[in-house]
Amino acid sequence: MLALSPDGKHFAFEPIPELNKNLHLNYDLKGVLVFSYALSDESGKTAFQLVKNAPAYSGLKQRTYAVAQPDIEVIDVEVKRLDEVIPSDVAISLIKVDVEGAEYQVLKGAEALILSQKPTILFEFGLGAADHYDVHPQQMFELMEQYHMDIFTLKSFLKDGAALSAVELGHHFRENSEYYFVAFPKTNV
Repeated sequence: MLALSPDGKHFAFEPIPELNKNLHLNYDLKGVLVFSYALSDESGKTAFQLVKNAPAYSGLKQRTYAVAQPDIEVIDVEVKRLDEVIPSDVAISLIKVDVEGAEYQVLKGAEALILSQKPTILFEFGLGAADHYDVHPQQMFELMEQYHMDIFTLKSFLKDGAALSAVELGHHFRENSEYYFVAFPKTNV
C-alpha cells in the first residue's frame, strides 16, 4: 500500500501486542498510524482469542481453524469503531478488512466514513468465520445496499465483471467458493 500510495495517509489496526509492536517498529517512520485496538461496531473492552500457533486466525470470537489443535490464549483488548478513529476530514479511498469473521461488524462501525467517503472496500467473508458472529450473506448484502455499494468477487472486480446478487453472494458463502470480495460505490446512485 505504501508503494502504491506513498503520499497517502495509512492507518493500521492490530490488537495483538507483539504484532502491533512489529508494525510500529517497521512502519511508524514511514508515516503509518498504527493503533493497538480491534475494530467493531461497538467501543469498549472485550476478550480476544489469540491463536498462539496460528496468529492469523486470531479474532474477537473463536471460529473454525485450519490448525489441528489451536493454542488459544484469551487476552483483553480495546475495541473501537472506525468512525470514531478516522477524522472526518481525512479522505479515505480504500479500506481493507480481514478480521477472521467480524468484517460485518467492522463495516457497521464505519457507516459515516463509508457513506461520506465512498471508498473501495476489500474484505474477506466466508463460512467458518462470519457465521461464528451470526452473520449471513443476506445481512452483508443488505448492509452494502444501505451504503450504496455493489459487491463483486475480487476476481470479477479486477476483470470489470458484474456485481453479485444476494443469491450469488450466498452461494459463494455456502460453498466456500470465494472468500475475497470488493464493495464498490454503485454507479447509478
